[in-house]
Amino acid sequence: IIKNGIYALKCRKKTDVWLCSYPRSGNTWLRRILCDIFFRQGNPDATIWDHVPDIHMPLPVAAAKEANGICFYKSHFYYSAFYPRIVYIIRDPFEALYSYWIRSVKVEKSKKSLEEFVHSELNGGRFGSWPNHVLSYIKNGISNKHMMVLRYEDMVRDPASQIVKVINFAGAQSVEYSAILYWCQKRMDSFLESRGIEF
Repeated sequence: IIKNGIYALKCRKKTDVWLCSYPRSGNTWLRRILCDIFFRQGNPDATIWDHVPDIHMPLPVAAAKEANGICFYKSHFYYSAFYPRIVYIIRDPFEALYSYWIRSVKVEKSKKSLEEFVHSELNGGRFGSWPNHVLSYIKNGISNKHMMVLRYEDMVRDPASQIVKVINFAGAQSVEYSAILYWCQKRMDSFLESRGIEF
């Protein structure tokens, strides 16, 4: 996993876009929509794992596919000046931590209570505390044109308009709005069915 992150950073291009967030903030949801829009229309077997890779997964990122010359990567690490361009996804901390706890119980079979989980995450956690994670981006990246902030709540309220902002920020060309609407609705239906547990 560490090698994945190092490889991605070494091979970074100025056009690459890093989708960064604290866990359970909508990163996977955003990745799925981008994968759908850029890759699945011509290849229904395309997956986020080999097209919009997660550097924390034990899978090679060397095969990351380009969308209009752009590669997208997912990261939960703190801000880094090595990220060429960043979309930072931020979610209400109470909602993010609750969702993170639910996933830890259902997927990772954690035995921690909600109170124990929140206490451990606010005192460090696997990817640092929520406040420190957010501050690392806000203090270091917000003044730079290479970063945009995307609110999870705005994605839920109006996913299509937010995806348009991400695509414009990335500089991708020739993306039809009808395709954005179609895939956003499709992923919203999936999101509602899973009640957000997947994302």
